[in-house]
Amino acid sequence: MTKITSFAGIDTPAFFNIKKVTFSALPPVQIQTLDVPSRNGEYYVGRTFGANTITAEFFIEAPDRDSVMYIAEMLGAWLHTDEPQPLIFSDKPDRTYYAIVKDATPIEKALEFGTGTISFYLPDPCSYGPTSILPIARNTPVSIINNGTAEMFPKFTVNFLKSSSYLTIASPDGIVLLGNPKTPEKTTIPKYKTVLSEDMSAVSRWAASNSSQVDGDTVQGSFVSNGYSFQVTDFGTKPTSGNGWYGPAMRRDLSETAQDFELVMKVGLSSDAIDQMGRIEVYGYDINGVRLFKMQVKDAASSYENTVIEGWVGDGRQSQVGYQAMYIEGRIPRPKLTTQKDKNGKVTKKYIYPTNIGIYNDLRGFLRINRQGTKYMFQVGRYNSTTGKEDTRTTKFYTDSKKKYAQGALAYVVVHMGKYGDQPTPKSAFYIDDIKVTKLQSGGTTYNEDIINAGDVIEVDMATGEVLRNGGDFLENLDIASTFFSIEGGTETQVQVLSEDTTMTINAEVQERYL
Repeated sequence: MTKITSFAGIDTPAFFNIKKVTFSALPPVQIQTLDVPSRNGEYYVGRTFGANTITAEFFIEAPDRDSVMYIAEMLGAWLHTDEPQPLIFSDKPDRTYYAIVKDATPIEKALEFGTGTISFYLPDPCSYGPTSILPIARNTPVSIINNGTAEMFPKFTVNFLKSSSYLTIASPDGIVLLGNPKTPEKTTIPKYKTVLSEDMSAVSRWAASNSSQVDGDTVQGSFVSNGYSFQVTDFGTKPTSGNGWYGPAMRRDLSETAQDFELVMKVGLSSDAIDQMGRIEVYGYDINGVRLFKMQVKDAASSYENTVIEGWVGDGRQSQVGYQAMYIEGRIPRPKLTTQKDKNGKVTKKYIYPTNIGIYNDLRGFLRINRQGTKYMFQVGRYNSTTGKEDTRTTKFYTDSKKKYAQGALAYVVVHMGKYGDQPTPKSAFYIDDIKVTKLQSGGTTYNEDIINAGDVIEVDMATGEVLRNGGDFLENLDIASTFFSIEGGTETQVQVLSEDTTMTINAEVQERYL
């Protein structure tokens, strides 16, 4: 008899038993036609498959007749999800559906049993086989076989060992083009040049900074490195003046100045008690000590956790000129009125305040600043705890069209971590993990451009149309003629991955789908 092996990653409870499963051989078919004047009938254009439903008649068994409603409550907790979840049946243990329970699930009670019917709604009517990783030979046609009955969308991951000006992924059904092949008679320059790559493994590579380079804080104390991140064990002594924030700051010069640049800094700020406060900041200066930008993440609330993200163009201090291009915080916390009755019937009213607001609380993520010409981009995001890739990004743009703020080339950066007054600092995570500055060089039409550096990882997802470089968006280098492709069910298709880098390694992640 068919059984549900698991749903939402949770094994089927022992009290749950299947009586009958009803499903269709094919999902609902939607026929597309056109009316043609002076022609009998309609002109067939094509067909698509709609969402599907699988129904399961079940019974639950309780220890006694008084426990049936409690068991039904446990069943509801198992079935309740906010979005489609993996659904696996015993008859097809190697296939996974993605379903969400639709409509109410009435249960009829009889003695210690309860019976009912569940409708599993499948927005995607296909089931999925296991994911496979296929090694792909470079610059050579390779066959990919789709044994499924529906089209399959490969995801390619290319690890580059040498810099390259282009990447091409081609099949008979489409082609993805990134960049352009080099022309021998032209001079080659890299489009991206790393001018600072700091893994925060040694404090000795950094120079001391001072309070004039940090907004209102008293610079004191010192950083320590655990081999891969900067943390603070000594913030110094609570100051008697200033704005109440204090802690260490250090400066790092770039290997060369960068007029157009991108800075990415990995940070962690995660409070595990509502009274913990702290902030992390990064500043950019030109060779004359004029501030170009500032970005910070902070928890400045002592009665609730609320991580705030700020991004400034120019100098954001009150005595200077600056523009706040990014400001993200949670909503103002509103108390909830609750009542409680004691055993004597006395009612007590009290307000309960939320302890956690804001989408970037418990942040383990990154701050990104990009400047090209007069256009700034500020971005914050998380790193996915499972994949390690960038996630939950928020981006703000600002163009200094009137050139109100400093236009100098970036020469050095300053990092700072601060403590406020006597408030404890975050214990779960409070660190600077990594900082990288890339110089963006425009070659125009007279140069070849290496758009990919040695060590870069390029990901091309044919299902989503996503192109990533080292986890960040890379679509700006996608040729307009590109067409993302799939592999039809029951077919074998040749795919070729091309680039100048003859040492690159390539993997294709494939997952067969079945109607």
